[in-house]
Amino acid sequence: RPDHTSGRFTFCIQTTIYKLSQQFNGFAPSFLAIPEPSMSIAFVCRVACGHVDRRILARLRDSIFIFRFVSGMPVLKFKAGIVLWLLFGWMGVYASSMPTLPADVSRLHNLSRHVDGIEPLRYRDHTDMVRALVAPARSDAERAWLVYRWVTQNFRHDNRLARRVGSPERHALEDLIRLSGGSCEVYAHVTSGLLRAAGLEVQVVKGRAKSGFAPVGLNGENHVWNLVRVDGRWWVMDTTWGAGYVSGGRFYKDPSDLFFLMPPEMSTLSHYDPQDRLGVQSRLQLTPERFAAMPEDAIYLASLGVAPEAIFSSLQQNPRNGLVDTFNHKPGELKLRSVPLTRRLARNAQSFQIETAQFEEMFVVQGRSWIPMNKSGRVHHLELKPVRGELLVMGRRPKQTEYEAILAYEVQ
Repeated sequence: RPDHTSGRFTFCIQTTIYKLSQQFNGFAPSFLAIPEPSMSIAFVCRVACGHVDRRILARLRDSIFIFRFVSGMPVLKFKAGIVLWLLFGWMGVYASSMPTLPADVSRLHNLSRHVDGIEPLRYRDHTDMVRALVAPARSDAERAWLVYRWVTQNFRHDNRLARRVGSPERHALEDLIRLSGGSCEVYAHVTSGLLRAAGLEVQVVKGRAKSGFAPVGLNGENHVWNLVRVDGRWWVMDTTWGAGYVSGGRFYKDPSDLFFLMPPEMSTLSHYDPQDRLGVQSRLQLTPERFAAMPEDAIYLASLGVAPEAIFSSLQQNPRNGLVDTFNHKPGELKLRSVPLTRRLARNAQSFQIETAQFEEMFVVQGRSWIPMNKSGRVHHLELKPVRGELLVMGRRPKQTEYEAILAYEVQ
């Protein structure tokens, strides 16, 4: 669980204790505390490391490590002779009237394979390429997704190339496609050109993001992204963040759909438009100061179905209590119907309601105490008065033996 002020992170390790020799690229881990080390299912250890970028779900053969990072992630290296799979990225769904992509998994797979087969050199120009790219699309949302997926799959963030390119407006779109990389401004410019060629209305936005690859400019701008009109409404699209992350000056490819067609209200948790083109920031009374104070992981909480207005209200009423820590889960797996939104809880009655069809059972864990949540249909619910210390909400999937961390709190 990230503590943004101190740079410390809590790793929830759902297994028996492994003795691991760990090494970070340029960072020495410092284990500050291991409460309840005899627990056979979960224990917590704090690790001091540098400024890091994105969520990681790292699966061991018979255990799960769950981390979440916020900007500039160092690569993790484990020296223990244990096979480690790193599954990077995050996809989230904000509960609103979003344009829908096909629920048919085989169709999405076929669309992805179609994207993989689009190679620019086969086509006369970008117009021909886009015509082939969006040929199987059945809706504006699918056309937008095919463009988004192609850019995030084929472009890389490259500071050296960005300096060589300079302003993307000085270059033909075909040249930028051939270079297949550069700055966030290149990403946004190419995305804009391809979306227009696909028949969609699009804008380029220069503004402020909660974290970004570029330094803050004179006007407080550190990022560039797009607005795209789909189904008669404007949505936020960020192909730079959707493509991967940068660590130690190196780009790591990590495609994610979290930043595809973000509802404007949700996007205000991570992207600030100085011109407020969609009028959402003024409606939410989001000033530059309030945006600067926003926790960097607020957008991930919104991805679990929590309304941005509720997040703004919680931060305004309890500015020192932060936001509940969340962990990597696929879109549609979880919906937080009613949970405490603050990371720090008081020792009074707390209510939890989580809707999911993917988890067979859930527990509230404090120390050695595992309290089962009640289940009514797809909703897991529990009311309890917690004790001081860490509080985790854990879940187990059908036919699985390990438990996954879902929410994490600190009870005062």
